[in-house]
Amino acid sequence: MIDRALAPGSGQRLRQAYLRYLLIAVVALVLILPLALGIAASAAEGQTVLIAAAGVAGAVVSGALLIAALVKGRAAVAGDVLSVPGTRTSGSLALAAEVVGYAGALAALVLGLVQRLLDIDLALTLGLVMAALSAAPAVISDAARRLSRRLAC
Repeated sequence: MIDRALAPGSGQRLRQAYLRYLLIAVVALVLILPLALGIAASAAEGQTVLIAAAGVAGAVVSGALLIAALVKGRAAVAGDVLSVPGTRTSGSLALAAEVVGYAGALAALVLGLVQRLLDIDLALTLGLVMAALSAAPAVISDAARRLSRRLAC
């Protein structure tokens, strides 16, 4: 089963849905990435550089995978025909974005907690902020993954 016909007019609605998710993701990343990079640059000379690196890595990689998933999902809809393999690939990329984002958030949080236990000032606060910044693309990718999963069934 390679392609599946959709109801007349529903292909345009699906492409618009993917476009909305793409716009939301781009706006979120435009807000998140400069903030994360600015925090990482300010922490570059301190002892909390690992926390900042984990958070930035999670946010950047998760954001890139999310954008790729949404572009692939939108490309899988041509007219009123849905490419099932393209939709499944989109879902897989969105799942990878979710896993990477949450892994980066967990790493930043654990590193912040460990460094706080070692009496490094503001380590836990930085860990919480970087965890939130890393988890934001993962939250958005969950919606994209659910959309792809619903379409691929």
